[in-house]
Amino acid sequence: MLKTKQFLTLSAALFLVLAACGQDNPTQEPGNKNGQNKPAANNNTDKDTNTDKDTNTDKDTNTDKDTNTDKDTNTDKDTNTDKDTNTDKDTNTDQDTNTDQDTPCTIADQYCNTNDRHGMQCKNGQLVAWICQENTTCSKTGNGSLFCVPLSGDDCPAGFWGPKCENPCKCQNGTCNDGKDGTGNCSCNPHWDGTYCDTCAAGWAGNDCNECENQLMTGENCDECKIPDGTISSLKDERDNNHEYKTTMINCHEWMAENYAREVGTFYRTKDDAYGLLYNWSTVTNVTFCPRGWHMPTKKELDDLLNYVDEKRSSENAFLALIAKSKAWTNYSEEGGDDFNFNALPAGSYGRFGDGYQYVGEEVQFWSVTPATEYDFFYAYYLQLDSESTTQASITYGNKDYGLAARCVKND
Repeated sequence: MLKTKQFLTLSAALFLVLAACGQDNPTQEPGNKNGQNKPAANNNTDKDTNTDKDTNTDKDTNTDKDTNTDKDTNTDKDTNTDKDTNTDKDTNTDQDTNTDQDTPCTIADQYCNTNDRHGMQCKNGQLVAWICQENTTCSKTGNGSLFCVPLSGDDCPAGFWGPKCENPCKCQNGTCNDGKDGTGNCSCNPHWDGTYCDTCAAGWAGNDCNECENQLMTGENCDECKIPDGTISSLKDERDNNHEYKTTMINCHEWMAENYAREVGTFYRTKDDAYGLLYNWSTVTNVTFCPRGWHMPTKKELDDLLNYVDEKRSSENAFLALIAKSKAWTNYSEEGGDDFNFNALPAGSYGRFGDGYQYVGEEVQFWSVTPATEYDFFYAYYLQLDSESTTQASITYGNKDYGLAARCVKND
């Protein structure tokens, strides 16, 4: 009996233990078939109920990419981009509103870029004129922009010419022949020259063409020399043992007052050292012939010298005004006046075919570097002073092989 009770007691306890184990066993699928125990399985699992991935994940609820991303809400590209709202290319481009007259065109032989304010006439792909509607003309405003403006009366406004006033004047320092019947030609202001009055006139220099080109000149017309004619000075040729030559001022140009005497190139000795040496033309045209800062004269410089002397002389003629006061001029009964201290002596010449010295005491010739090819390839120009010639002082030409005297002139 006791054993039976004990058995029953043990059986009951075992039943209770098995019952309890049946409630906590997660592998009992049949008990969960209708979802009776599923909530309990979810309420105590970290994976399902307290996972950042589902309930508190930045990716879904507080991610900058979705709610506070610069790309979507405050991006310069979309809302404040210079490219779209304030681009010079679209709103303030010089190409559209301030095109220069030499801007290339893209439509040949037609009107292009025409609008209410201005237009261009193209030809062969190049801009040739600004064109406006009838009774208007193209003009520049103060800021350089081009606009079509009404004509003043029956003629063009100042600075435009042509039947339709379509041509702007190009004069830079002068007066334009403007108007409907105008030609566009320029009358230059004093000291200016050139088709459009954009270069200095001869004898003038400086940005405003108001300075004398020759710094030794002065006066309203740059025709007065600061140094009087005939002023004597000197130069030393450092290449020839500092050989010293007298110089003289004539028309604000400093000339040698003695014949050159450096032994260089092809030269011939004269019978008197006072006459210097005689040279052929190829020798004197070498750029290193004269001392540094000096050069051999051109035909124009010899022309200018002779014309000035003839105008300003006090002697009877230019020949007397240039020759030395010397008895060396054997065939001339009078002594020279030498008004400008040029001191020309009758050195004669040396013949081209070995004829030796010729006409010593009667004449002297001074080479220029200008060839006389219009007469003959073998000729060049020179200044001749000849006591027996009817002209006596003249610019003439002769064979380049002659031996003649040389006088250098100082660079301006």
